[in-house]
Amino acid sequence: MAHDAKMGRPNMVNEVRLDRRAAGGLTTLQLTALPLLAFAVYLAALAMHLPRWLSVDVNWNSDAISYNILAETVAHGVHGPIWLANAPWYHVLLLDTLTAPLPGHRALWLLWPAAFYVAAVVVLAVTTARLAGRWAGLMTGVLCLAPTAPTLYPIITQAYHALTAIDSMLLAALLVAVTRARRLDWQLSLAGVTLGLFSGLNAASDGLGILIALAPFAAVAGTLAVVWRDRASLRLVLSATVVTATAVVA
Repeated sequence: MAHDAKMGRPNMVNEVRLDRRAAGGLTTLQLTALPLLAFAVYLAALAMHLPRWLSVDVNWNSDAISYNILAETVAHGVHGPIWLANAPWYHVLLLDTLTAPLPGHRALWLLWPAAFYVAAVVVLAVTTARLAGRWAGLMTGVLCLAPTAPTLYPIITQAYHALTAIDSMLLAALLVAVTRARRLDWQLSLAGVTLGLFSGLNAASDGLGILIALAPFAAVAGTLAVVWRDRASLRLVLSATVVTATAVVA
């Protein structure tokens, strides 16, 4: 692994380029085209099977549609206690209830989990490209956007942990952005506060968010601060403190 001579930190870009040159003699165009071709085949197969999968496996699954029904019930003014077995999913219920009065809201409920996931994957792919080169970013995007059927289920439906996965992607991207920034400007500060609010709501809705999103974010920031001991470390500690404190308040 190459190292940044100025910062004394790992530089993954050179390593990835070496791996590409050693990949069976394939050219850069081939290394780029082959994943995109496989992704195109995946999208074609998905387009063929998605309508039936949605109508048979998703719409008839009580876990997948229960939050839609609850949101529609609350939006129509029906009041009373709600008992949920596993997790409260406040963010899902809040978003569905706010959008219930809109025309075509059921289509919106079907689309927003996948739209949020795709947006988070784009952020993750761009972050990976900044760290390890464009090919690594491309592979990150292709692999995340071509999940198997069991993994696709929580991306399409609202009843599982997709928002927690999105939270972990965005926190990782924020960690990299703060590390590579020269200073904490208002954009990074706003992103930290916004992500802290989202992380706090997500942690209250899904306890898994603490385990795979907030805790790793704080642990990595603290570890890098101890190892590096420079200005970037101070930015990391400050950002982690802002995100965690905002999440706790939220």
